Amino acid sequence: MLTDRDVVVKVVAQGKDPSEVTAANLAEGVPVTVSVDDAADDVRRAMADNQVRRLPVLDSDKNLVGIISQAD
Repeated sequence: MLTDRDVVVKVVAQGKDPSEVTAANLAEGVPVTVSVDDAADDVRRAMADNQVRRLPVLDSDKNLVGIISQAD
């Protein structure tokens, strides 16, 4: 998952031209997702274990149905 912070830290702060950088250039690591059926405590644990603030939520067909954030 890419955020505005990724753009600032990996593009702007390094003096790169944002119009020449692709999402693939910014992506790193292994995607972490949760299921629509996961309990809130499991989601919290996944965020803590992976040190992320947002997680994509997938349905049983692996379709993106939402994003849950730390603020939620």
